[in-house]
Amino acid sequence: MSSDLHKDYFFDMPIDLCCVIQPSDRKILLANPAFEYILGWKPEEVLGKTFDTFVNSETDKAHIEKAFSKINAGIHSLTFETEIRTKNNMLRSIDWKCYLDDEKRVFAIGRDITAHKEAEKGLVQQSHLDQLTGIADRQTFLALLQNELSGAIRYHYATAAIMVDIDHFKNYNEKYGMQKGDECLRSVANALKTFLRRKTDFLARFENDCFVVLLSHTNLEKAVKSAEYLRDSFEKLAMRHDGDTSHQPITISLGVSALPETMEKEISTEFMVSSVRRALSVSQQRGGNQVSHSEDFKGSE
Repeated sequence: MSSDLHKDYFFDMPIDLCCVIQPSDRKILLANPAFEYILGWKPEEVLGKTFDTFVNSETDKAHIEKAFSKINAGIHSLTFETEIRTKNNMLRSIDWKCYLDDEKRVFAIGRDITAHKEAEKGLVQQSHLDQLTGIADRQTFLALLQNELSGAIRYHYATAAIMVDIDHFKNYNEKYGMQKGDECLRSVANALKTFLRRKTDFLARFENDCFVVLLSHTNLEKAVKSAEYLRDSFEKLAMRHDGDTSHQPITISLGVSALPETMEKEISTEFMVSSVRRALSVSQQRGGNQVSHSEDFKGSE
């Protein structure tokens, strides 16, 4: 079978949405039969329409605007997620992977991840809150992490976790007492929650003075940048130990681990937690107030 026939065969398979888009005006030039199978739209019904036509929320429109701005700026590949409107006005969650070819056309492949997102929402709705800080607890995080790792392998997207620990918290507790320690934990949890930049970023208290952040659809490079943003934002906050100006402000250490989108082997929650914990330990051993990352999955990229 020739290369062109292979491409035609792949394009016509009703598994994933495949389309070709003109980046200048975002008009759909070509669409495969999966548009009808998944969304109810016949391919000829979407041709000539802009990609934005099929999204409802301003957030999704902003995601599309940002993605195509990057493409028009010369970036050749990217991923983003949107909810796409079906012909009967339902919504399907689609994970898009886009590539810019030599003729300046965008080839977009969209995988339907609706079932995965619904399962994720169900876990969040059933979440248990940590009584002290008011954020999600360890049990909820582990359940969500298991679901996220399964989704990342099945749908081929990157996902990352950040583990955060308060530097020298044991000394803080010994000096100021448990009550002030609890107040510190609540303040740190609130600060971390404020600094998270996406609605999909999930924060939980893992144990004692240790917190975790789950970053869906995030590769290692972006996760490290997010962790550094948290560290820097926290440092600039200059939170003092019980308002005591004679001591240095509270700082945090962070460890990062990320599953690449090319990962095919199932990863357990225990291994992922162990990976991100090892990265955190490196930051702590180097004196704290810094970010370290694990390279446990580097060979899978």
